[in-house]
Amino acid sequence: MKPKIILTIISIVISNFVISQNTIKSCPSVSNDLQQAFGNKIIKINQTDLREDFKDLEFLKKIIGNKRFVLLGESSHGVEEYSMIKERLIKFLHQEMGFEVILFESDLFDCNTSYMICDSFNTAEFMKNSIYNAWHTDINLKLFKYIKEKKNSDNPLFLSGFDIKTGINKVTANYKLYDYYKKYFSTEGFIEFVTLDSITNNYFRNVILYGREKDFNDSLSSSLFNRYNKLLNHINKNTEDINKKIIERVILNKKCLINIINTAKNDPSKYLAMRDKCMAENIEWIAGNLFPEKKIIIWAHNGHIRKNMDHRKNIPTMGFLLSEEIKEQSYIIGLYCLKGSLAGGGDRRVYNVNCLRKNSLEAIICNTDYEISFIDFTKKYSINPNKKIFLFKQKKTISQVKQSYDGLLFIKNISPPNYIKN
Repeated sequence: MKPKIILTIISIVISNFVISQNTIKSCPSVSNDLQQAFGNKIIKINQTDLREDFKDLEFLKKIIGNKRFVLLGESSHGVEEYSMIKERLIKFLHQEMGFEVILFESDLFDCNTSYMICDSFNTAEFMKNSIYNAWHTDINLKLFKYIKEKKNSDNPLFLSGFDIKTGINKVTANYKLYDYYKKYFSTEGFIEFVTLDSITNNYFRNVILYGREKDFNDSLSSSLFNRYNKLLNHINKNTEDINKKIIERVILNKKCLINIINTAKNDPSKYLAMRDKCMAENIEWIAGNLFPEKKIIIWAHNGHIRKNMDHRKNIPTMGFLLSEEIKEQSYIIGLYCLKGSLAGGGDRRVYNVNCLRKNSLEAIICNTDYEISFIDFTKKYSINPNKKIFLFKQKKTISQVKQSYDGLLFIKNISPPNYIKN
């Protein structure tokens, strides 16, 4: 072998060793009992792309079993890799495990109606009319293409939403969504429905989302509430199909928005608690009325899907407020990262994030060579449940982590999404 080739090989080996050693040295330390408890329980997920070879996800069949609900969280909405792995998980659950519905943390009216008329939209319009603009990305466009293609197949993936507020930046015409329900109202009632929806959405955005407390108007709140009550009388009494029930549910959600405006206009904690309560009630209603026999996937922030309360702020989460029946039928997966960057806030500003801490779950993951890792917390672990551990830079007991999630999925390095133009 030529000397140059030998030197090159030696150089590569040394280089790789140094990189490996630096990677290990860059990981914070973990106590022996934590490392022993969790280190050999980490499951590797191989693929980070969108291929539909699901061999690396087969372990989920045993873990999830016959559960009717799978809740997929995320520590931030502005992460490319979260959407990538969630698309694969959704396709796996749909194709391999019989899940037939995806519910987004977006407005029930927008998502449900856009799905019903998605044949009249191109894929980008379908996505933009359905979900919040935090998820208007190239990756999620592929998911909506999949949903659209499956709609008229023998194995559709139904789409709906469980939130109560419409998107801040609706970019395509809402009239198609309204028109779908025109036949369920009197002429006067339909005009009132469209008018009230626009007024309520703008009122909520100004007072709650933009924090303009000066825009609060007690007389307007009372007037809107009374007009919604009267609107119920304009719904066609001769029709009893599910769309009539959806309209009644949408009106109930709008009244919930007004209640939030009245009581949480200067209290973000109250807003979060009231919103989560309404979202939990929507999931209960959707599961019992829209899709009573179907297996359902739920896409939302980690902060909503957690099964226990937010102990730092004493706020009951959506997951905490779900009925015991639904909780027992659910497998809840939180998505977290080790480090990288993400897009946050309405301006999509890029922030750096580093969750590596001494004695953290992230540090345990760091010591593996896995880009994507999974830990099943429904298993028994030979460690004191009151042992403290860091997760997402927050100190918790192991028992609190187990009470929050059934499983955790970690991605080592994250990056901001590629947003599509509005």
